[in-house]
Parts: sequence; structure tokens; C-alpha cells
Amino acid sequence: MPAKGWKTVTVSDQVYDYFWERWSENRKKIILKHGVSSFSGYLTRILYDTMRRDEAQSRFAPLIDIIDLFEDRVVLRDARKDRIAEVFVRNGQLYCNLCESSECVHTGYSLAIPEVVEGMQKKGYRVNKGKSWTSSK
Repeated sequence: MPAKGWKTVTVSDQVYDYFWERWSENRKKIILKHGVSSFSGYLTRILYDTMRRDEAQSRFAPLIDIIDLFEDRVVLRDARKDRIAEVFVRNGQLYCNLCESSECVHTGYSLAIPEVVEGMQKKGYRVNKGKSWTSSK
């Protein structure tokens, strides 16, 4: 029986072994990057990040696709406009070069991508409410 407030999930040996191998090989990096210190915490983080990304993408799919993803910017294809948008930090806010705006669907979509947020945090930025970033340097 799992502890109170926890549930048990069953996966195939192949899936378990895949994630266990990644956890074992990269444990120190994962602990530093995600702040989790257990295998179950690692799996929970993966599930959470995947669901956040899927939820954000499902709202705009198939209108927006990720072309390339960097720590501090993301390149998107906007099917509705049939154009490419690059979103990056400018003056402390996410900025879209296609819309020439900090308040558009592309900046909102980018903010929902965990790797973008983590990349900005690595660069010394901290997210405020909304899409505003402040430098912690």
C-alpha cells in the first residue's frame, strides 16, 4: 500500500528500466536541476512537465509548432499566419519578433514550455506574474 496521499502506477519493465537508467546515469544533475531527490520524484516531474507542455500545445495545435528550442528562446511556426516567430527576452519580457509584441499567442505559448522557463532561470532571470522577467544578477 502506498503512503497516504500517494497512488501506485504500474508500468512495463521496459518503461521502468528506461527511466531508471536515465535516473541512475544523471542523478546528480537531475537533483540540481529539478530539486528532486528520489526516483519517484523524478518520474512525477517528468509527468508534470509533459502534461504542462501537452496542455499548452493542445490549445494551439495545429496552429503552432516548435521548430527549435533553446534555453533562452524558442522558434515557432505559426500555421495560421504561415510565418516563423522567434520568442526571446527583451527588456525583461518575452518578446515575439513576428508580432513585435510582448503580449501575443507566441509569447504565451513559449511561457508554457518548461525548458524555456528553466533556461531563463539558468540565465539569472526570475519570472514574475504574467510574462515579465527580472534579472537576479
